[in-house]
Amino acid sequence: MTRRGQAAAVLALLLVLAAPAQAAGTDGWAVTLCVLPDSHPVLLAPGAPTGVDPVLCDGLVVWYAPGHQDWDILAYDPVAGTLTARRNSGVPVRGDRIAWIETDNSGLAWLTGPERTRLPLPTNDWEEGHAVVGGDHLVYERTQNGESDIFLYNLTDGTETAVCTAPGNQRRPWLSGHAVVWEDRRDGTADIHLADLVTGEERALATGPAEQSRPVVSGDRVVWQESRDGTWRVRLAALNGTSLSPSLEIRAMNEPSPSLSGDLLLWTERQPGGTDLCLLPLDRSEARDRSSRYVVESGENEGGGVDEEYSGVIATGEYVFFATGVPTGMAGASVDLNWDDDTSSLLLLITGPDGSVFRFRDKDDGEANGAVRVRFSRDGGVAPGTWTSAVYGWEAGESTAFTYRWYLEPI
Repeated sequence: MTRRGQAAAVLALLLVLAAPAQAAGTDGWAVTLCVLPDSHPVLLAPGAPTGVDPVLCDGLVVWYAPGHQDWDILAYDPVAGTLTARRNSGVPVRGDRIAWIETDNSGLAWLTGPERTRLPLPTNDWEEGHAVVGGDHLVYERTQNGESDIFLYNLTDGTETAVCTAPGNQRRPWLSGHAVVWEDRRDGTADIHLADLVTGEERALATGPAEQSRPVVSGDRVVWQESRDGTWRVRLAALNGTSLSPSLEIRAMNEPSPSLSGDLLLWTERQPGGTDLCLLPLDRSEARDRSSRYVVESGENEGGGVDEEYSGVIATGEYVFFATGVPTGMAGASVDLNWDDDTSSLLLLITGPDGSVFRFRDKDDGEANGAVRVRFSRDGGVAPGTWTSAVYGWEAGESTAFTYRWYLEPI
């Protein structure tokens, strides 16, 4: 592959890189977060139909996909890299279990799990119920007297408890441990509220003139989407008791519908041709451990043909993507990135099929000279498969010319 168009076409199925987040007022930030360009999301499902509504369930990415007659529920395992279809029809419950709500002809609702166990649920309009399972509880919204409120259902003893019945609509609850968060419209616009199921305390987490919606809590993190001046953003914050640390903006995007599970952040990108699903590990320490198995050396390639080459221009904040197929039996690989203005600054980001992540700046090859020239190798050879690269314009002005070359070295 030697042309940008071909490389980008392949990489569009593999990788999306986002613009760096701008963190403001993050004193007291208590969550490890490696924001771009140190880490980048993987594009799981490019061009999926609108309405896929993906969620993270216990470390798995679960979303709708249109089947032959009904909607399938697909699950992606980021660790194993496997994709499986769970079943046809039904609605996946958003939460810590892979489960879904089913209704029968009599109007009764059931919670059905992977083992096909069925638990009866209280009467509700389950098409709008937004049920989430956490431990032995189910949290959901119930519509009554024209307004939606938040209720908790004990799956063990069958009791139901009101979590919030304030004026206005309370929608889209999420449960993790003893914390319940939801979208609250009691003041006219959407805000984020939290209730502690142990203490019974309730408080507002995110308020203001902007629309704060679709909250998700996982452990000590809360993520939500915010719409301000027509622009959607994903915001992430640490949960300290019943309060939040200052929130961190991940990036601007189009109707992101974020979801969170442990160290994985999921969102959607609405595109003209469908919906892209993007997955971002918040803590890349495991990937860095994989990267440490490689020996990285500075210096130019000393021989061998060029397996990929591209010359073009880039501006500040822009990315140019590449994908290279590496066959079995390669001892190492070399990358040569150089640009014509040594006052500019470009970054090179590389991800291997084994989860290795490399990030190189101008000076990382031992010399600040408008170039990055590195070689990486590993005992037993470089991991075979698709390696993805991106050149990022860190400080590139309106236009900086560059050349990218990739070399492979057989064993």
